[in-house]
Amino acid sequence: TLVVRGRPRNGAPLPFGYGTNLMTLFSSVTNSVQSPLYLNAGSRWVCRGWSGSGDFAGSGSGKSVIRTVLTNSTLVWKWQRQVRLLVWQPVNGMVSRGTSWIVTNKLVNVLATPDPDFYFAGWAGNVPAGSVRTNPLGLLMNKARSIEARFARYNLLTANDVDGDGCSDLTLFSSASGTWHISPFDATKGGTITKTWGFANCLPLT
Repeated sequence: TLVVRGRPRNGAPLPFGYGTNLMTLFSSVTNSVQSPLYLNAGSRWVCRGWSGSGDFAGSGSGKSVIRTVLTNSTLVWKWQRQVRLLVWQPVNGMVSRGTSWIVTNKLVNVLATPDPDFYFAGWAGNVPAGSVRTNPLGLLMNKARSIEARFARYNLLTANDVDGDGCSDLTLFSSASGTWHISPFDATKGGTITKTWGFANCLPLT
Protein backbone atom coordinates (compact mmCIF):
# COMPACT_ATOMS: atom_id res chain seq x y z
CA THR A 1 0.00 0.00 0.00
CA LEU A 2 0.93 3.64 -0.43
CA VAL A 3 -0.41 6.08 2.18
CA VAL A 4 -0.41 9.67 0.84
CA ARG A 5 -0.62 12.54 3.33
CA GLY A 6 -0.36 16.31 3.30
CA ARG A 7 1.32 18.60 5.78
CA PRO A 8 -1.07 20.35 5.84
CA ARG A 9 -3.43 18.64 3.43
CA ASN A 10 -3.83 20.68 0.24
CA GLY A 11 -4.36 20.09 -3.42
CA ALA A 12 -5.10 16.74 -5.06
CA PRO A 13 -2.12 14.39 -5.56
CA LEU A 14 -2.37 12.34 -8.77
CA PRO A 15 -2.87 9.61 -9.67
CA PHE A 16 -2.91 8.45 -6.03
CA GLY A 17 -4.87 10.79 -3.76
CA TYR A 18 -4.68 11.38 -0.03
CA GLY A 19 -5.38 8.26 1.97
CA THR A 20 -4.46 4.58 1.50
CA ASN A 21 -3.86 3.36 -2.05
CA LEU A 22 -3.35 -0.25 -3.20
CA MET A 23 -0.22 -0.77 -5.27
CA THR A 24 0.91 -3.56 -7.63
CA LEU A 25 4.15 -5.14 -6.47
CA PHE A 26 7.21 -4.29 -8.63
CA SER A 27 5.27 -1.68 -10.61
CA SER A 28 6.68 1.80 -11.25
CA VAL A 29 4.49 4.51 -9.74
CA THR A 30 4.46 8.29 -10.01
CA ASN A 31 2.77 10.74 -7.68
CA SER A 32 2.51 14.47 -8.40
CA VAL A 33 0.88 17.66 -7.15
CA GLN A 34 0.08 20.99 -8.80
CA SER A 35 1.67 24.05 -7.21
CA PRO A 36 1.08 26.86 -6.47
CA LEU A 37 -2.62 26.67 -5.53
CA TYR A 38 -4.17 30.14 -5.51
CA LEU A 39 -6.89 30.80 -2.95
CA ASN A 40 -7.37 34.34 -4.27
CA ALA A 41 -5.25 37.13 -5.78
CA GLY A 42 -3.30 37.61 -2.54
CA SER A 43 -3.04 34.15 -0.96
CA ARG A 44 -1.72 30.78 -2.10
CA TRP A 45 -0.36 27.41 -1.05
CA VAL A 46 3.05 26.34 -2.38
CA CYS A 47 4.43 22.80 -2.35
CA ARG A 48 7.82 22.82 -0.63
CA GLY A 49 8.65 19.21 -1.45
CA TRP A 50 8.00 15.76 0.00
CA SER A 51 9.24 13.18 2.48
CA GLY A 52 8.35 9.56 3.06
CA SER A 53 9.15 6.05 4.20
CA GLY A 54 9.42 2.61 2.63
CA ASP A 55 9.85 2.93 -1.12
CA PHE A 56 9.59 6.71 -0.68
CA ALA A 57 12.21 6.96 2.06
CA GLY A 58 14.06 10.28 2.09
CA SER A 59 12.92 13.70 0.93
CA GLY A 60 12.96 16.00 -2.06
CA SER A 61 12.05 19.48 -3.22
CA GLY A 62 10.12 18.61 -6.37
CA LYS A 63 6.42 18.31 -7.14
CA SER A 64 6.64 14.81 -8.60
CA VAL A 65 8.30 11.57 -7.45
CA ILE A 66 8.76 8.15 -9.09
CA ARG A 67 9.43 4.87 -7.28
CA THR A 68 9.25 1.09 -7.80
CA VAL A 69 6.80 -0.68 -5.48
CA LEU A 70 8.63 -3.10 -3.17
CA THR A 71 7.01 -2.58 0.23
CA ASN A 72 4.34 -0.62 2.12
CA SER A 73 5.17 3.07 1.94
CA THR A 74 4.17 6.55 3.05
CA LEU A 75 4.46 9.78 1.02
CA VAL A 76 3.95 13.20 2.63
CA TRP A 77 3.52 16.37 0.55
CA LYS A 78 4.71 19.52 2.36
CA TRP A 79 2.78 22.76 1.84
CA GLN A 80 3.47 26.36 2.80
CA ARG A 81 0.93 29.21 3.00
CA GLN A 82 2.06 32.49 1.41
CA VAL A 83 0.50 35.94 1.07
CA ARG A 84 1.39 38.64 -1.43
CA LEU A 85 3.08 41.93 -0.59
CA LEU A 86 2.24 44.30 -3.42
CA VAL A 87 4.67 47.24 -3.45
CA TRP A 88 3.83 50.08 -5.81
CA GLN A 89 6.95 51.68 -7.28
CA PRO A 90 7.08 55.28 -6.01
CA VAL A 91 7.86 58.56 -7.74
CA ASN A 92 10.72 60.74 -6.45
CA GLY A 93 12.28 57.96 -4.38
CA MET A 94 12.75 54.22 -4.04
CA VAL A 95 11.85 51.34 -1.74
CA SER A 96 14.03 48.46 -0.57
CA ARG A 97 11.87 45.63 -1.86
CA GLY A 98 9.42 44.94 -4.64
CA THR A 99 6.27 42.89 -4.95
CA SER A 100 6.79 39.36 -3.64
CA TRP A 101 5.14 36.35 -1.98
CA ILE A 102 5.88 36.07 1.75
CA VAL A 103 5.44 33.17 4.17
CA THR A 104 2.33 33.81 6.25
CA ASN A 105 2.98 35.58 9.58
CA LYS A 106 6.57 36.49 8.68
CA LEU A 107 7.77 39.99 9.66
CA VAL A 108 9.31 41.99 6.83
CA ASN A 109 10.83 45.47 6.71
CA VAL A 110 10.53 47.98 3.87
CA LEU A 111 12.76 51.07 3.71
CA ALA A 112 11.76 54.16 1.74
CA THR A 113 14.59 56.39 0.45
CA PRO A 114 13.77 59.80 -1.08
CA ASP A 115 15.54 61.33 -4.06
CA PRO A 116 17.65 64.47 -3.44
CA ASP A 117 15.53 67.48 -2.42
CA PHE A 118 12.57 65.25 -1.49
CA TYR A 119 11.48 63.87 1.87
CA PHE A 120 9.54 60.79 2.93
CA ALA A 121 5.91 61.90 3.40
CA GLY A 122 4.40 58.61 4.62
CA TRP A 123 2.96 55.28 3.55
CA ALA A 124 -0.35 54.59 1.81
CA GLY A 125 -2.19 51.27 1.65
CA ASN A 126 -2.51 48.39 4.12
CA VAL A 127 -0.26 49.91 6.79
CA PRO A 128 -0.61 49.06 10.51
CA ALA A 129 -2.29 51.70 12.66
CA GLY A 130 0.17 54.34 13.84
CA SER A 131 2.84 53.38 11.29
CA VAL A 132 2.03 55.71 8.41
CA ARG A 133 5.25 57.68 8.98
CA THR A 134 7.41 54.84 10.31
CA ASN A 135 10.51 54.26 8.17
CA PRO A 136 11.63 51.57 7.76
CA LEU A 137 8.18 50.04 7.96
CA GLY A 138 7.69 46.71 9.73
CA LEU A 139 4.90 44.54 8.33
CA LEU A 140 3.51 41.37 9.88
CA MET A 141 2.38 39.41 6.85
CA ASN A 142 -0.68 37.84 8.43
CA LYS A 143 -2.64 38.86 5.33
CA ALA A 144 -2.03 40.18 1.82
CA ARG A 145 -0.93 43.81 1.83
CA SER A 146 -0.51 46.62 -0.69
CA ILE A 147 1.71 49.58 0.17
CA GLU A 148 3.06 52.69 -1.51
CA ALA A 149 5.73 55.13 -0.31
CA ARG A 150 4.89 58.81 -0.79
CA PHE A 151 7.54 61.50 -1.23
CA ALA A 152 7.23 65.28 -1.45
CA ARG A 153 9.55 68.11 -2.44
CA TYR A 154 10.88 70.25 0.38
CA ASN A 155 9.12 73.59 0.84
CA LEU A 156 10.93 76.20 2.95
CA LEU A 157 7.69 77.42 4.53
CA THR A 158 5.72 74.22 5.13
CA ALA A 159 7.92 71.10 5.09
CA ASN A 160 9.15 69.23 8.15
CA ASP A 161 7.72 71.34 10.93
CA VAL A 162 9.46 69.73 13.91
CA ASP A 163 8.53 72.22 16.63
CA GLY A 164 4.89 72.61 15.54
CA ASP A 165 4.95 76.37 14.95
CA GLY A 166 3.47 76.05 11.46
CA CYS A 167 6.80 76.80 9.79
CA SER A 168 9.55 74.60 8.44
CA ASP A 169 12.64 73.64 10.47
CA LEU A 170 15.26 72.94 7.84
CA THR A 171 19.01 72.79 7.33
CA LEU A 172 20.97 73.70 4.21
CA PHE A 173 23.92 71.39 3.58
CA SER A 174 26.37 70.44 0.88
CA SER A 175 26.46 66.79 -0.24
CA ALA A 176 29.58 64.79 -0.97
CA SER A 177 29.16 65.61 -4.67
CA GLY A 178 29.25 69.34 -3.94
CA THR A 179 25.57 70.04 -4.66
CA TRP A 180 23.32 71.91 -2.23
CA HIS A 181 20.21 70.44 -0.68
CA ILE A 182 17.52 71.43 1.76
CA SER A 183 17.04 68.77 4.43
CA PRO A 184 15.88 68.27 8.06
CA PHE A 185 18.17 68.88 11.03
CA ASP A 186 20.35 65.84 10.37
CA ALA A 187 22.19 65.67 7.06
CA THR A 188 20.83 62.29 6.07
CA LYS A 189 22.60 62.30 2.71
CA GLY A 190 26.03 62.44 4.31
CA GLY A 191 26.68 66.13 3.69
CA THR A 192 28.15 68.81 5.90
CA ILE A 193 25.81 71.22 7.68
CA THR A 194 26.69 74.80 6.69
CA LYS A 195 23.82 76.96 7.89
CA THR A 196 20.64 76.55 9.94
CA TRP A 197 17.58 78.78 9.83
CA GLY A 198 15.10 79.53 12.57
CA PHE A 199 11.69 80.86 11.57
CA ALA A 200 9.49 83.55 13.04
CA ASN A 201 6.06 83.89 11.45
CA CYS A 202 7.44 81.71 8.63
CA LEU A 203 10.21 84.19 7.83
CA PRO A 204 13.87 83.20 8.21
CA LEU A 205 15.80 84.77 11.09
CA THR A 206 19.21 85.98 9.85
